[in-house]
Amino acid sequence: MEKKAVKMGKNKRKRAATAPQTTAKTPPSEPILRAETAVRGIFAAILLGVILALYPYTRDATGPIKYLVLAWGIAIASVVFLVLGTCQDIRWRTPRIFFPILVAFIGINLLAALVSNNVAYAMVTWRRFAVLFIVYFLGTRLYHTPKQISRLMLVACIGVVLSTLYGISQYFGLDPFPWESTAGIYRELPGTFGNPNYAAHTMILCVIMALYLATRHRMRWAIAFAALFLVHLYFTHQRGGLVGLGMAVVLLIAAIAVRRCIQLPRRAVAVTLIVTALVVPIAAGVAMVTLKAQTGIALPLQRSPLLRLHGYDGASRMILANPLLGYGPGNYEIENPFFWTLEEQEWFAKRRKMNQHVHNDVLEAGVDAGFPGAVLYLLFLVTGIGQGLMLAFTGRSQDHRKLGWAFAALFCAFLVDGALGFNLRVPVSAFLIFLLAGAFDGLYLDGVSTGTVPAKAPKILGIRLGLAMLAVVFAVYETRVFYAEKHLQLGRGLFLGKAFSKADEHFERAEELCPWQWVAPFERAKCALSIAQYLESEQRPDTAFAVRNKAAEHFARSAERNPTYVLSLLGIAETNLSLGYSKTEFNRDTRDEYLEKARIAAQRAESLCTLLPEAHEILGRMNALRAADTDAADSNEAGDAQDAAAIWREAIYHLERAIELGSDQRSNLYLMLAQAHVELDEFDAAEEDFRKAIAAKPDNESLLPAMYRFATQYNRYDFLRETLNNYLQRLRRGGSKEKELMAQAALYLGATEYRFFKDEEEAEKAFVAAAKAAPNNPETWSAFAQFSKQSNRPKAFQDAVTRACAEVLKAGKEPLPQLETVALVWKEGSDKLPEATEKLARAFQTALEAGIAPDEARKAYGWPAEVLLVEAQKSDVAKADRGLAMLNIGTMLHKMGLLSLAGTVLQASVNELPPQQAALAAKEASQVFARQNQNKEALDMLQKAVKLDPDNLETRLAYARTLAKQGRNTAAIEEYKRILELPSIGLEAREVITKEMRALQ
Repeated sequence: MEKKAVKMGKNKRKRAATAPQTTAKTPPSEPILRAETAVRGIFAAILLGVILALYPYTRDATGPIKYLVLAWGIAIASVVFLVLGTCQDIRWRTPRIFFPILVAFIGINLLAALVSNNVAYAMVTWRRFAVLFIVYFLGTRLYHTPKQISRLMLVACIGVVLSTLYGISQYFGLDPFPWESTAGIYRELPGTFGNPNYAAHTMILCVIMALYLATRHRMRWAIAFAALFLVHLYFTHQRGGLVGLGMAVVLLIAAIAVRRCIQLPRRAVAVTLIVTALVVPIAAGVAMVTLKAQTGIALPLQRSPLLRLHGYDGASRMILANPLLGYGPGNYEIENPFFWTLEEQEWFAKRRKMNQHVHNDVLEAGVDAGFPGAVLYLLFLVTGIGQGLMLAFTGRSQDHRKLGWAFAALFCAFLVDGALGFNLRVPVSAFLIFLLAGAFDGLYLDGVSTGTVPAKAPKILGIRLGLAMLAVVFAVYETRVFYAEKHLQLGRGLFLGKAFSKADEHFERAEELCPWQWVAPFERAKCALSIAQYLESEQRPDTAFAVRNKAAEHFARSAERNPTYVLSLLGIAETNLSLGYSKTEFNRDTRDEYLEKARIAAQRAESLCTLLPEAHEILGRMNALRAADTDAADSNEAGDAQDAAAIWREAIYHLERAIELGSDQRSNLYLMLAQAHVELDEFDAAEEDFRKAIAAKPDNESLLPAMYRFATQYNRYDFLRETLNNYLQRLRRGGSKEKELMAQAALYLGATEYRFFKDEEEAEKAFVAAAKAAPNNPETWSAFAQFSKQSNRPKAFQDAVTRACAEVLKAGKEPLPQLETVALVWKEGSDKLPEATEKLARAFQTALEAGIAPDEARKAYGWPAEVLLVEAQKSDVAKADRGLAMLNIGTMLHKMGLLSLAGTVLQASVNELPPQQAALAAKEASQVFARQNQNKEALDMLQKAVKLDPDNLETRLAYARTLAKQGRNTAAIEEYKRILELPSIGLEAREVITKEMRALQ
């Protein structure tokens, strides 16, 4: 047997020696760039970009740019993972922990968005949720070990450290990239998050991650990160974050304690969750008892927490009203005003602020997608806590168990902080929690060896391709949103610079990019209204009316996209009311339509916010207009009168309600109330309205004229005198700004004393006071001059004129030419009459060229012309001076339209002037007579002008043409022939004259 064995061994060696040699198989070479390593690098860059990105050219300097960075980063990561993952055959493994929950969450939100009233806007938020889901999904494939997850956490901490250092620079005023015009927010260290609350939402996660990193080998120094983050968190003054961290500590303590008593891991996790959950009502009860003992009320009285409680109330009622699918993701801002409490209405009415989020992620998830959405979101976070505790209790290594504690604390802090904020709606904190959820699932998959599918399997390839394509599509749409925000901000800047047309171009572009948005058409409406105001000032009412119509259309489009955007509803009401308020040629056929649109919009605004003064103000004005139209119908039927009275009563209710709610137009509203009370014959109430209007705004320019008309029309003279005296006493304590008001009030008081009480002494005092208060106001002197003439009290007027002129000159200012010219003659004598009248005539001509109305011209320049005319007729005036003065005065009177007096003055001046000047006076007088159809007198004056100055071509030609107009052709032809004999006539003039003469032959 031994020999046989030896023989067999020899045969084996022989066969082995003679067998052909085979090449040994070499293991496949590693790829130069592994897909997971590459995408992890991309994710690290995305994380830093999302944390640090700032873009000050959008209203929110952080949100749009962070969402843009996130969307494009995930699109790139998805495409890279699709290509490299497929080439390197990274096998598919279905995530086990969060995958079904998040798929259901994304699905229910998509369904809710599609059936909502605002689908396009809801899809904006849903797309962001979907991007977060892709973040989670890719995270499950990228992170498998504690070391990889630790590196991810370290990147997050480094990014937030940089943001914190930036926040410290803001605190000390050293921000190299200032993005906020209000420096106060920098005291709370917003960093690169844009808001201290947003910073706190991320900070609590980073505190926990830094503490976890500090437990790892050679990373004890990470405890410094935690200390820095806690300091940053302190400066944000955000209470929810501290509560979240506190509850995370409570969770860990409870878990350790329960684990010592219960050995079964699942039972220990369940008990821990129950114990931790019970802490919430206990803590809330203790807080309520403490508040009750301190304030007598078991709820916080500070505005911020009180508003949040009201927000929770409204959100709860929203969920109960639509429990199955909610209102669509992101539509809380649109739908919530239907559920406003009085506290929220007051907040909006006073501050124009409203909650864009519930400040409770679970409740807002319920608003978005009903009870299923809230349950799924809560289940997502509770699952994270529970699975974290399971890993902490049963992890296969110490590193795994430490990660378990960290994940449990992270999800717990995020849940509690989110119950007091909106962490899911902030890009950085939402990105972090979904990325950590993916890493957690990836860590779990690392210990599972079953259920893998090749990467090139058609189904798996289709899923990866679909996710990559969706990520790219989402990035494209996020780019549209970003550029829309940019155009909105550029437009707002141009609007503030009053470049309204250019601003409208940016707003139009923003609307094209995001046709679901309501802000862009609202801003376009504001631009259109500003342009319309400019066109009205340029006397272009037709174009202004059309542009104002366009503004109403913009407002309507804004309200169509957001039916609860109260500012657009007010814009619709106000703009349509202005379009239909006055009867014009432009609204002849559409006036009732405009007013009806205004009424409907104002009622909608009032129904949403009953505490909104503007809505009541518009409704009050609307009803006052309706009542006035009813009264103007001149119907004698009792029913019509009763209808008008009822409408006036409704107007009074809304006007009083607007005043009660703090309208900033209280003075004008009181004037409207006075009108309403007058129409109802309630004159005592009207008097009280006028008093309140004065108290509300003494410098209201409409107040005194309206009060004077009321008092004089309804014989309320005692009220008028008393109110004006009190008004003057109040104004005497004011500054220079109120001098004009004092003058106006004194003028009304003087007119009242003279016309109704026949007290010339008091009237004179009032006019003197008016002259002292506003020495450069033409209306003051016109009224004073009229009183002086009617009452035959010239002394006080003359003293006031000379004193005012001297004081104005002493102050280094230019007095009114009316005062200066009259005072010159009174002070230096009649030989100054030519100079004074010439200067007055020049000033009058300048005023005419500036566009002064004829009535204003007569009022402002008539009295000095009359005063100088009286002075010119005195016996001691030299003949030449009198004639020149009367020529200047007569010319002014002609231009004022005082034709009869102008003709008399000019005729008189002819006899006082040298021939050439007398000819000018005669020619001017002929024009005056011609305007009065006194043709014979006009011709006589022209004939006299020709005799006085026979070589004046213009006078001779005017005489010839006047003869022709009167049908005296023979005399006209003879005059034309005499003109042609003048040696000074030019060739061109000779041709014109010859042509006119031949036409008469």
